[in-house]
Amino acid sequence: MAERRDWLGLKLVTAYNHLDVIRREHTALIESDECGVINDLNAAEGYLSVNVYCRRPPSPEWSVHAGEALYQFRSTLDHLACLLAEKNGQIIDDITEFPIFLRREAYWNVDGTLKTGVRRRIGKLSLEDQAAIEREQPFNRRDGSPEDDPLWLLYRLSNYDRHQAFHLVELAVSTGYNEFSPAWFSRYITPVWSRFGPFEGEAEVAKFSIAYDGTEVEVEVEVNSHVTFEIAFGQPGPAAGLPVISTLRDIGLRVVEIIGRLTGITLPTGASL
Repeated sequence: MAERRDWLGLKLVTAYNHLDVIRREHTALIESDECGVINDLNAAEGYLSVNVYCRRPPSPEWSVHAGEALYQFRSTLDHLACLLAEKNGQIIDDITEFPIFLRREAYWNVDGTLKTGVRRRIGKLSLEDQAAIEREQPFNRRDGSPEDDPLWLLYRLSNYDRHQAFHLVELAVSTGYNEFSPAWFSRYITPVWSRFGPFEGEAEVAKFSIAYDGTEVEVEVEVNSHVTFEIAFGQPGPAAGLPVISTLRDIGLRVVEIIGRLTGITLPTGASL
């Protein structure tokens, strides 16, 4: 049987494999005729409308794959806590696990001792490893909001997945420009508004005004709008509107970083996804 430190890598690889299934199947969907961009250019009326569509919704199986990836990421951290307890000469029980807390007051008592629930989880670890785990908590995040920490997203998403299926939707992301043929026509185009983001079925995502009156020359114009399709978490549920693959990949990277800092073990990152 593989040792516990080997399980850390095996679980991460399994999680990345689930993400890769989503990525490959979604790529096939958006490269098919089921998804695309329609540019409605009407110079006479003075507008250009950019519309996106996806005639086939994200597969429910992708929600299952996302949940399986989250389970493996969460389990990897719990195996890490058990590994550290074993390193401290302790016998593992089913209470030892990696705690994740958003608020400092939920982690510490006012007298500076660990809350009972936290102590049960990591009490078998050395004081040094307990301190290292405390430093990784979302409430200690310095480069952004604790609510946006991938570790807190892991906590919320994995808990949600235990009871409900994720509702996944398409996400339209603008790369910020349109190409016109002939190119000179672009000087007559002015952005009016844009609403790129999650959508279901079909949606208008941007509108432009056209000031060209045809006095120079009548010309046929072709438009190529650069829109990227991704999958997003839908409503209801945590992480609504966030892209699925990059969010889960960031969670995996955070798990790998924690393991590296606490053990020195180098693990796969799934960065190629």
